[in-house]
Amino acid sequence: MKYKNEDNTSVLCYFCERDALVKFKLLRSYCSDFYGSVLWDLSHSYVEDVCIAWRRGLRRVWGLFPRTHSALIAPLCGFLQLKVELACRCAGFINKCLRSGNHIVRSIATHGVYSQRT
Repeated sequence: MKYKNEDNTSVLCYFCERDALVKFKLLRSYCSDFYGSVLWDLSHSYVEDVCIAWRRGLRRVWGLFPRTHSALIAPLCGFLQLKVELACRCAGFINKCLRSGNHIVRSIATHGVYSQRT
């Protein structure tokens, strides 16, 4: 899994002369796919590493001081904090599995949620 700050740095360095809004849209488009994140263990430490890299990229895009409090960065951009966004994606995935037309998927999801509490 690639979660280091390399993608943020590449996008931001290449477009350093652009307006902050353009850089923000590029960062959002190229560095926030998080495919497979619905299956991540959100309590694991690597999720926080991803969140830190994301906040660093946002600070850099908007020209914020490096010591800007992490709780302020997402609201300044008009978004949820990344960990909350990932939790919402996970909840949406579980909800889709619970309402799936496929009996097997629905049974496994129901068992996971109600019996195993996963």
